[in-house]
Amino acid sequence: MKKSTSALFYSAFVFPGAGLFALQQKKRGYLYLAVTVACLAVLIVDAYRKAQIIADRLVADMLKSGNLDAAALTQLITRLPATVAAQMKTLPSIFPAGVITGVTIALVVIWAVGMLESYWQGRKLDAPLKSQ
Repeated sequence: MKKSTSALFYSAFVFPGAGLFALQQKKRGYLYLAVTVACLAVLIVDAYRKAQIIADRLVADMLKSGNLDAAALTQLITRLPATVAAQMKTLPSIFPAGVITGVTIALVVIWAVGMLESYWQGRKLDAPLKSQ
């Protein structure tokens, strides 16, 4: 397999810039890795905080109602996906407005650019092979 193709696949399916590590361009690879980890950390912190709030609300509702039998738990589990989906949309983020959207867009752009750069750098290394 050509270096450009394998670098593209690494960056597409492992993490952005992984193809650069495969091409021995570690400084660039670390740059993509750092930005990706930072974006993912922001998204995970926000999701974890929201999940914790939802779990606390569900437990408080169960304790308030006094229903802790199997039927009540079954009913809670049945409606859990809809409850979580509704509350995830309405819960405020710990970050200022638009940050989560911006971080998500940045992650997608970094991933796409990482794939393109890995392919491009691989093509440079593939070129001497064609001339032989």
